[in-house]
Amino acid sequence: VSVPLDVHCATITACLNDIARADAAAAELRHYTEKVEAMDSDQEQAPDQKSRRIQRNCEKLQRVRHASSIAQACARDAVGKCLMRTDQLSHTAKEALMVSV
Repeated sequence: VSVPLDVHCATITACLNDIARADAAAAELRHYTEKVEAMDSDQEQAPDQKSRRIQRNCEKLQRVRHASSIAQACARDAVGKCLMRTDQLSHTAKEALMVSV
């Protein structure tokens, strides 16, 4: 069964979008991880104020960690789908070249 080229293009585009979302989520995860670590080591704030800020940022970190995990799983799935279609894409390209020659 031959898959139209536009289907392959849409799959690759979706894969690239998923990878970009996973990269952005990973960057946000790094940001909050570094922020919480820096706040943890900051000795200048009053303990009660420090603990509230750390608490809020730990909650954000937890949400971002979860979102990042989901984004990475989606990106891995999308890449897997692209890899599964490489044979089909190669076959479609060969057919297109044979017709044009």
